[in-house]
Amino acid sequence: SHYSREEIAAAVDEAHALGLKVTVDSETFYTGWAVEAGAGTIEHPLPRTDEVILQGCRRDDGPGHRLNRPPSRGRSPAGGRS
Repeated sequence: SHYSREEIAAAVDEAHALGLKVTVDSETFYTGWAVEAGAGTIEHPLPRTDEVILQGCRRDDGPGHRLNRPPSRGRSPAGGRS
């Protein structure tokens, strides 16, 4: 991705203005930018820092905000074999 921090924030703001929830699939510094912008769910946020995790947890705009990690190798998200 080659989006700027401002472009990510604008996209999240526009989605929220339309009443939409935002899910982002991100890596590296984009994870922090997405959390900062207000994305509700972050998929595959690796690597992630303790600071980014705490920033997501401190948000007070409602429940349902997650930093999802990929399932372990050989396991489905529900815990069964894949």
